[in-house]
Amino acid sequence: MAKFQKGQTSKSVLLKKKMITQSMVRKSEILNSINHYNEIPDSLTTSKSTISKTMVNKWQDDSLGIISYSYNSSMTEHNASALRQLSVAIEDLNVRLKKSESTNNKDFATKRSRITTHDVNELKRENEDLKSALAEVYRAYMQLLDNLREDEQIDAAYRKLILDQARILGNNRLALIK
Repeated sequence: MAKFQKGQTSKSVLLKKKMITQSMVRKSEILNSINHYNEIPDSLTTSKSTISKTMVNKWQDDSLGIISYSYNSSMTEHNASALRQLSVAIEDLNVRLKKSESTNNKDFATKRSRITTHDVNELKRENEDLKSALAEVYRAYMQLLDNLREDEQIDAAYRKLILDQARILGNNRLALIK
C-alpha cells in the first residue's frame, strides 16, 4: 500500500514550498530597503549596473534568512503574489540604483569596481614580473633539455667505442682486464 494517497503531498514538500514563498517575500523586503550600490549585500551577485530576476532567484544568504530556488519554483501558482511583489521590488531597485548612479557617478565607479588604480598598477607590475620569471624558467628548462640530449649522445658514443674495443680485443683479453 502506498504511503500517500492520490493528490496528497508530503510535509517536507509543503514545507519547502512555504520556505520558497517566505524567501521571495523576504527578498522583496530587502530589495525595497536598498537605495545605493554600497547597501547591496555581498551575497547578491550583480552584473553591470542592474539586478536581474535570475540573480535574485540564485541569491542565498543564511544570515538574512533567504534561500535560492529555481525559476520554475518561483513561477508556480501559490507564489504568484510573492512573484509580483518581487518583480516590482527588482524594477524599483534598478530605477533607484540608476538614479543614484547618475547623481554620484564618480562614487559609483569606485564602489562598483572595489579596486583602486593603485591596486591595478600593482597587479600589472606583478604580472610582468611573473612573465619574466616564467621566461627564465622556460630558458633554463630548454638549456637542461639540450644538455641532456648532448650528454645522451656522448654516452652513446662512449658505449659504442667500448663495445667496438671489446669486439677487437676479444673475449680472452676482456677476461684479463676484469
